[in-house]
Amino acid sequence: MPSQDHTTGARALAGVAAVAVVALFGALQQYGLSDQYASQFRDPFHVMAQQERLQPVLARIPVTEKVGYFSDLPAGDLAEQAAFAYTQYAIAPRVLVPWTAKVKPVWWIGALSANDANLAAAGRDRGMVLVENLGNSVGLYRREGR
Repeated sequence: MPSQDHTTGARALAGVAAVAVVALFGALQQYGLSDQYASQFRDPFHVMAQQERLQPVLARIPVTEKVGYFSDLPAGDLAEQAAFAYTQYAIAPRVLVPWTAKVKPVWWIGALSANDANLAAAGRDRGMVLVENLGNSVGLYRREGR
């Protein structure tokens, strides 16, 4: 077995220590930038606004009930996926079901992209009745024929 002198071990230890210091510095710098961004942009994706908007819905729909979701954004679009995720977060622990699912719940949330969207007509086109306009082109619907 080759013998290892103390100089090589000390160099290796110094190298590991240097890498650890650089990693720690990078982590602290990233934390500072993230903290600065968070203080400038409190809710850049309006997640908290969605929770406040959907608050009236939560009192009407039991926690164990599934809630349907539809939008006029193209399926698979990043904005549509984000809107679905924010809505799911806002109504949790209720399960949010996309329009394309086979399950057709009684309660639905419709989020339309146009500010002047006709919420009642959008619901009628899908066989639903508008129960409440939640603002910002978001509506609470109930499936007809129940």
